[in-house]
Amino acid sequence: MSALKTWTEGHVHHIRLNRPDVKNAFNERMIAEVTEAFLAVRAEDPFRVVCLSGEGPVFCAGGDLDWMRRAATWSKDENHADALALFRMLLALRECPKPLVAAVRGFALGGGSGLAAACDRVIAEEDTQFGFTEVRLGIIPGTISPFVLEKIGLHAARDLFTSGRRFTAAKALQIGLVTDVVPTGTLDAAVTAALKDYLLAAPQAILQAKELAFEISHDLLHKPLKTLGPKVASRIAAKRGDAEAKAGFKAFFDKKPPPWAAP
Repeated sequence: MSALKTWTEGHVHHIRLNRPDVKNAFNERMIAEVTEAFLAVRAEDPFRVVCLSGEGPVFCAGGDLDWMRRAATWSKDENHADALALFRMLLALRECPKPLVAAVRGFALGGGSGLAAACDRVIAEEDTQFGFTEVRLGIIPGTISPFVLEKIGLHAARDLFTSGRRFTAAKALQIGLVTDVVPTGTLDAAVTAALKDYLLAAPQAILQAKELAFEISHDLLHKPLKTLGPKVASRIAAKRGDAEAKAGFKAFFDKKPPPWAAP
């Protein structure tokens, strides 16, 4: 049985972890299949948003116990290759050209919290438990750390990485790992409503807006703010002149839905 379920429904492409018998925990097969699924997403695909979820009551409990047991017997080189595969999987999520929404319930522990960190929007039920629990197994959250630190920053990571304690969805929202917390039992409806946000936005503008967010955040770390004016002005000037923007402005002034708005 595949470790994933994938399907496209209207303007939404779904990727669902499919190992519910082990709480959707990672092993080599799942890592390879998730990587392949996200690398296959292209900017030109007709769907507008990707939704990541887990089959059953748990989003992802982290590493599969059998996988970790075998890893303990591997050489340093074997463990390096295995960890690099996990990094590449998370990178494939982060660099997905489409907006990526995660639907999280139950648990998102270790690599499960890493998955959430690599997504653009994370909607979690209020009783979901998160945690960077690696230190309690004698290891460290090494592979997931770049994606998590990008989301939650050093202050929160120093506490949560070193204690390994579990924390609530409310705490995850506070530190920026999660974007929305919803009552338990309402996740599916909340995600369906959230996905509609992306169906009201212009398809090419969505792609460019996500790209812009990453690009300018990188520039802010390496360049003086005052030097970015020409770059951002050039980006918006080019976008204002394209056909999509002209159609959007026309619809706005005519008080009509834009041509891309999905029902």
